[in-house]
Amino acid sequence: MNYEIYHIPTNFTDAGRVMGLFELRNLVETVILTVPVLYLCIAFLPFALTTKIIVTLTVVVPLGGFGLIGINDDSMTRWLGSWWRWRRLISPVVAVSPVVAVSPVVVRASWTIW
Repeated sequence: MNYEIYHIPTNFTDAGRVMGLFELRNLVETVILTVPVLYLCIAFLPFALTTKIIVTLTVVVPLGGFGLIGINDDSMTRWLGSWWRWRRLISPVVAVSPVVAVSPVVVRASWTIW
């Protein structure tokens, strides 16, 4: 049998990533998330400059980290798209058993999950 041996370099997954860790798509989403928040914090917070910087960093750094990492190693828009499709396509597995009201008070139907 004739086998060919291929050597896979250690950095083969670094292509298309920023600093070898974050996808370019996540970086763009992070910029789109953090720049408006940065502007709103700097422009509209009624504090001194030092306090504005502290509050802005407290808000923007976690938001930027969340945008860079994403959800389950997916970008946030990709995750939101799949979540939206899942929510739209699921059919609830419930059975409606109506409750008969004896008094003139309106009673909602009770839902039971099988």
